[in-house]
Amino acid sequence: MLLNAIISTFFCISLLNIFSNNNNSNIPFIQKNIFKDYLEYIGILKSIESYKLIYDFDPNIPLSKDHFVKHIVNNLYIVYETKYKGIIWGTPHNSPLTNGKSPISTIFSKMKNTLKISIPGIVLSYVISIFFIIIWTLFIKNKILNNILEYIMLFLHSLPRNLTVILIVSLLYYLKVNPKNLIIGGFAWFFSFFIFNAVIFKQSLDKNLSEFYIISAKSRGIKIFKIITVHALIPSLVPLITNLRPTLATAFFGSSFIEIMFGIDGIGALTINAIKNNDYIVYRDLLFVGVFIMLIPNLITDIVTYNINPYKDVLE
Repeated sequence: MLLNAIISTFFCISLLNIFSNNNNSNIPFIQKNIFKDYLEYIGILKSIESYKLIYDFDPNIPLSKDHFVKHIVNNLYIVYETKYKGIIWGTPHNSPLTNGKSPISTIFSKMKNTLKISIPGIVLSYVISIFFIIIWTLFIKNKILNNILEYIMLFLHSLPRNLTVILIVSLLYYLKVNPKNLIIGGFAWFFSFFIFNAVIFKQSLDKNLSEFYIISAKSRGIKIFKIITVHALIPSLVPLITNLRPTLATAFFGSSFIEIMFGIDGIGALTINAIKNNDYIVYRDLLFVGVFIMLIPNLITDIVTYNINPYKDVLE
């Protein structure tokens, strides 16, 4: 727990240092107040390149797409020039992150790159965790060895996700395996989910193996392999399906750390670059797309959970 807390604190401090630089603290009328916090949040403040006071300004005159205005008093206004065009709502946006394309098309293009590696990673992590626990249950009968394996799994699950990826990549380096291999990269991406899936599947399988109908099947002489695969497997998958929500959300939105490490031009890296470049429009569209994309994992999880639930007829 102490190691986990130290490493997590280190990553949090590193992220704060990356995004806390502020070179525009002397811009007038944007002092440390709610308005400044709001501008910093939506990404306008650090995009301001110049400003000027204008007397008798006519607010009905349309401004160019890289300017916005703030009323000071009476007819006095201050006009700000921003780094990118279209940084205000409702205007076309030109950004170096989109290369002349619309932000939405860029987001879906990056998401496609992310899914090429994340989907194989999800499938591999789920399949390996299921087979691993079935083999564990069938062949590991020694109580001491069983407890040791459980402690190892819980320890790996307690480690920060990025640390587990670093350890896997280091292992691949010493094994002289190409770390940019899509399958290996996908498994590294979802290694923490593999650990979690293995832990909850083991607990669920043990619980179902202690049910009265399983005990009755054992007393009839049915082989344990058939009991697990035919009677206990499907009910034990319910917790894994429930965990699909965060897993699929991660698959769609990616991880910038892993994408950079494995050379993937994905949506996770796009999100971090949008924040670092104060590209408010791209980040706004990322949130907009993300809200609707999040409905997909929820819908898939609810449908699959209902269909594999062995007690659904009883509930109805």
